[in-house]
Amino acid sequence: MLNALFWFLLLLFLGWLAFPLAYRFLSFLPERGYSFSKALALLLWGFIYWLLGSYGLLDNSAAGMLVALAILAGLSAWARAKLPRGDLVAWLKANRALVISIEALFLLAFAFMVYVRAANPEV
Repeated sequence: MLNALFWFLLLLFLGWLAFPLAYRFLSFLPERGYSFSKALALLLWGFIYWLLGSYGLLDNSAAGMLVALAILAGLSAWARAKLPRGDLVAWLKANRALVISIEALFLLAFAFMVYVRAANPEV
């Protein structure tokens, strides 16, 4: 069960890391891309790792994954810098209930899938 907790915390961290990217590029959505930030983070992190690994710039190791994560963090910092000052924080404060409900829904779906996976005898 510690692995499930680790994955949940990792996805939570990645979602918050990629939220400025989602906020900037998915601004046409009513929730400004918050609900897609976790999937976007995993997709971009994996794509950066795969692309740089394919060109031989990164090793297939934990260090390579951390470099790809640092690149994702840099992209997110760039997107955050391009936003108007205080816009992201103001949106989070104004939509606190929406953020909490999205996180609660994600937690329920994640817990359900952990339960389904734990009940599966075929490992």
